[in-house]
Amino acid sequence: MVPNLSKYEVVEKLNKGWSGDDKYILKDPSGEKYLLRLSPMTRFEQRKGQYDLLIRLNPLDIPLPKVIDFGQLDDTQCYLLLTYLEGEEASDFVQSLSPHEQYDEGIKLGQVLSKIHQADTGPVTTPWIDIFKRKITRKIERIEKENIDLPSKEKIIAYALTHMDLVAHHPSRIIHGDFHINNMIAHEGKIYVVDLDRIELADAHDDFKPFAFNVWVSPYFQTGIIDGYFMNEIPDNFFEILKLYAVDSLLAMIPWAITFGEAEVKNAYRLTNDVLKWYNNLELTIPTWYKKP
Repeated sequence: MVPNLSKYEVVEKLNKGWSGDDKYILKDPSGEKYLLRLSPMTRFEQRKGQYDLLIRLNPLDIPLPKVIDFGQLDDTQCYLLLTYLEGEEASDFVQSLSPHEQYDEGIKLGQVLSKIHQADTGPVTTPWIDIFKRKITRKIERIEKENIDLPSKEKIIAYALTHMDLVAHHPSRIIHGDFHINNMIAHEGKIYVVDLDRIELADAHDDFKPFAFNVWVSPYFQTGIIDGYFMNEIPDNFFEILKLYAVDSLLAMIPWAITFGEAEVKNAYRLTNDVLKWYNNLELTIPTWYKKP
């Protein structure tokens, strides 16, 4: 181990998640616990970029892990060290609450997300719209090249191509990158956002994209996230933009799942069909799950 990690004791290896990293819970001499992520050196620049963004979130008074250190472990691996907090699944916690309490927890998380997006980004070199258009183009090309069976495929592709300019002038912000309830825990009655593996610079609205995982647990929770983020003053075009990012997620979900096996493919089709249902096959602008208790 490198000197910066030599004082820690390995407590447990974690096997959850999709990143491919090796993850360990460490403990320092005082008993404090930390999360160690080991990545191949081929991802060094990506992890260094994420470390630089995480450092910018450290001063914020929000329930997020704090980054402690980053570096090269050996010739084959680099590491990220973050604080670690134990707790129960946030989904179990939210489902134990009344509809009004679920909504209130969503309000709190929406305010947390807003603070993340207000953090200083540092230099941004490429406009978000250029990045977004490249991503959409690649997703569509893969679907067509591999002839992937995507429900309402032509309608989804057409919507994406004709509505990308909705975010033409959106700046890039620091985003969590995978902001949903499966990446949250509850500790002593408070929800903490964890798993910062996908932190990046992107349009802030992109963080609302994985809403399906929240809606499956509680539509009121997801509604609260939106209302809390905007302090009940939702911009006129927000739901139109949310629909664009929902379509963006549909272009990626099934192709991503195919690489992980039948169970994930089944789940991806469930998500796709539910999103289409909530938008009445893309005929609605405001999804049917958006409702207050």
